[in-house]
Amino acid sequence: MILEAQIDFDFDLPKSVLIGDKMSDIQAGAAAGIKLCIRVDPDESLALDIDPPHQVVRNLEEALSVLQSECVAHCFGNHGVV
Repeated sequence: MILEAQIDFDFDLPKSVLIGDKMSDIQAGAAAGIKLCIRVDPDESLALDIDPPHQVVRNLEEALSVLQSECVAHCFGNHGVV
């Protein structure tokens, strides 16, 4: 499904972000070449030693914070603020 969407909408998978609530979502994103995968888990199960590596947040607000941090790191090289 991810690869079909990439073809239909012509976006860059390595520069994309996947947010899901299941490990199968994260695995699909990693298999498609998405570098930033975020799993929403209200119980905040840690993603330590889980393959593929990914961020774990409790809710979408925390996911937004991760996205903002990644944007700052990518766009400003950890030297600037938004």
